Amino acid sequence: PLKGPMTTQSLRGMANAGPMHWRGDRTGCTTGGAALDEDAAFKAFSGAFVGLLGDDEELPTQHMDEFTQFILPLRYPPNPITDLDDVPTPTQAAGEDFYFNEISTGNNTCNFCHVVNPAQDFFGTDGLSSTEGLPQEFKIAHLRNQYQKVGMFGVPNGQNLVPPSGFLGDQVRGFGYLHDGSVDRVNTFLSAPTFSFPDAQMRQNVEEFVLSMETGLKPAVGQQVTVHAGNVADADTLARLQLLIEQADAGNCDLIGKGPDADQGRGLLYVGEGSNAFFTDRTSDGQVPLSVLLGLVGAGREVTYTCVPPGAGARMGIDRDGDGRRDSDERDAGTDPADPTSFIGAPPRVPIAVKSLTMKDGSETAKPEKRKFVFTSKDPGILAPAIGSAGDPLLHGARLRVYNANGSGEQVNLDLPATYWLPISGGFRFRGPRGSAALAVVVKNGLLKVKLGKEAWAYSLDEPAQGRIAVRLSLGLGVDWCAEVPAHRKGTPSSTVKFDRVDKFIGLKNAQAPARCPVPPLGSPAGAFLDIRGIGAF
Repeated sequence: PLKGPMTTQSLRGMANAGPMHWRGDRTGCTTGGAALDEDAAFKAFSGAFVGLLGDDEELPTQHMDEFTQFILPLRYPPNPITDLDDVPTPTQAAGEDFYFNEISTGNNTCNFCHVVNPAQDFFGTDGLSSTEGLPQEFKIAHLRNQYQKVGMFGVPNGQNLVPPSGFLGDQVRGFGYLHDGSVDRVNTFLSAPTFSFPDAQMRQNVEEFVLSMETGLKPAVGQQVTVHAGNVADADTLARLQLLIEQADAGNCDLIGKGPDADQGRGLLYVGEGSNAFFTDRTSDGQVPLSVLLGLVGAGREVTYTCVPPGAGARMGIDRDGDGRRDSDERDAGTDPADPTSFIGAPPRVPIAVKSLTMKDGSETAKPEKRKFVFTSKDPGILAPAIGSAGDPLLHGARLRVYNANGSGEQVNLDLPATYWLPISGGFRFRGPRGSAALAVVVKNGLLKVKLGKEAWAYSLDEPAQGRIAVRLSLGLGVDWCAEVPAHRKGTPSSTVKFDRVDKFIGLKNAQAPARCPVPPLGSPAGAFLDIRGIGAF
């Protein structure tokens, strides 16, 4: 009886936002997941196909897994209120400063409840709940779609809101803010007695900051400009192109270009870092300065430049099928640029030595959060690829494969998207988002470290022994390192019993590089191919 009417929530942006429903009562706890496990929480909706839709049975596990894979990556588009240069207006900036740094309720800032931390993919919520004077506990809402709710004008008198106004003219939307849509504006919500502002102007500043809240995609993403013979000297056209270049330099998007060349389309990918140059979809072209590209514009040679999501530029610009071979190179060689199984040559596979490898399962103690995989290699064969090369994980991402080299057939594959890679001194670092099986990967010259684990890590150690474990990391398709580690041995006679058993595998210390990369199993057991959230296939 307390539930009452509530507005329908969006299916976008649920990853990294904790339990589901307004009341946060749809969690993964009932399916073996943690309270903040969005994967398990969404799969718990399987019962709704019976209880709400009248189906005879719940959705089969495979179908629910596929449904989850489709839903959780859905994200909000860029906020249209924020200027394309991603610079806040003075009022938005003042509101942002108050939001993060000034006490607004009790002894806390706005950010204490509505956490904004883009590095963790938090845009108004970290998945927790609050009562805040309401008759029941509610999940703290994210703030990415607040601008979409504008259009309810005025609230009925008697709702104990400040100031009560009654309805003010024609309504664009029937529902406003809060779980039941009863509040017309962010400003009205901020006028509640629980909040404290120095004056009405600061309250409006915070409202403007909230309405311009980042969504996870910067405002330049999706923006385009077409340069052709008729506007190549136009100041507005060149200014817009320069804006897109600046946003790419800032890491807010990848900038690509598409245009015709004779009887086929050609693609471009901005090099970045202030280069003012582009890679083309033919390797032999090298880096082409923007000035040269503008000079080529003429009849039939127009180019449309587009800011695309970070990490998507290589595939959308110059490598359609993502196989590490550029589109025109493939056409020149007679392979299919749209087919990832049809490509030129193969990446080099470099066997590497291993300093240490440790695996723990946690199945015997029923504590999946205790699962871990820690791998360290120090080998001169590990050379961090150059930025902009075929092996650059900032452009192409990476894939990690852990598999049994003793013939059991067990393996887990992890996709490590470009979005989560960062450059560091001498190499690159990957840090997976919350819920990811891939916790951290570091690649530097002479060093490779991998840390996997927790609930999403699906390599089981329920067999009596593993024998040998193999690891393979592919950065883009420019380099492929591999290692093979037998179980550690000790005692007289030497034995692996203590180091290779149910729930535990300790690899031989300082294992030498294998003569060649061990052949991975053919195929994979159902559910073993994981993306960074432990739910998707590749």
